[in-house]
Amino acid sequence: MNNSSPIQARFLVQTALLVAMTTFSLLDSTLGQTTTRLSQPLESTAPTLSAQGSEEPQIFNVTHNANKPLSPGEDLRVSVSGTPNSKVMVFLVFLKKEREQVERVRAREVSEGLYEAVYRIGKDDPNAVVIARLHKNQKTRYAAAPLPTQFGPGEVVQGENQKPQPAVSLSPEFLEYSDGDLVNFRDGVVLKAQTQPEATVRVTVVQHTTVLGGLVELGQVTLVNEEVKANHRGSFRVQLPARNYPGGTKFEVRAVARLGDQRSQPTTLILTQQ
Repeated sequence: MNNSSPIQARFLVQTALLVAMTTFSLLDSTLGQTTTRLSQPLESTAPTLSAQGSEEPQIFNVTHNANKPLSPGEDLRVSVSGTPNSKVMVFLVFLKKEREQVERVRAREVSEGLYEAVYRIGKDDPNAVVIARLHKNQKTRYAAAPLPTQFGPGEVVQGENQKPQPAVSLSPEFLEYSDGDLVNFRDGVVLKAQTQPEATVRVTVVQHTTVLGGLVELGQVTLVNEEVKANHRGSFRVQLPARNYPGGTKFEVRAVARLGDQRSQPTTLILTQQ
């Protein structure tokens, strides 16, 4: 990438953004979200209102600190400026096919409307296009950093030169779904989540069958009750069975993580069949 011209680099960014949005929008459609496609961050910082009067989510800017080569073991830091109190995910779309194509990193709101994601660079990581996804009010925006990252060769940075990773909560955090989202269990659902590295997570999923608009519950069925192990980055996933449930059926997802003598508070998520 160091030998690429700025025009070539921007072309790669636009191509990766188009491919990523096409792929991720399929996921958004299963969540019942409205996807707004953007080829670049918005230039205006003035919030817009929808026809219903609610604020439209926006991404104003996406930047990273890899405009100059970063070595393995250093941290890629991505900053996203956008609508406050949103859920923001950063996708690293790697530019070599032999590498796993996409790495997901949850961004945290460090101040109002400013989100930061941190990724520890591996020794074999190629350059990547950085794409941000912002979700709020059942609507989603995408934007990409203007240029790909520059990951330079070299020895893994260790010791005093290695920047510490920010603290990650042991409590599991679901990456793709928010409480109250609509889902389509007919096609199967994969729950992806984040906790501390190497933690063990107990996940239960209970189906609630109701009538009269949810006023009367007829019964409960436990669909999933299993333990999964988070990987070295703290990521884990659970596959939910594909079944043909009636529309409006609710599912209560509960996850509790433990690591050594520590035990997290439970994270609960309610999903509804479309």
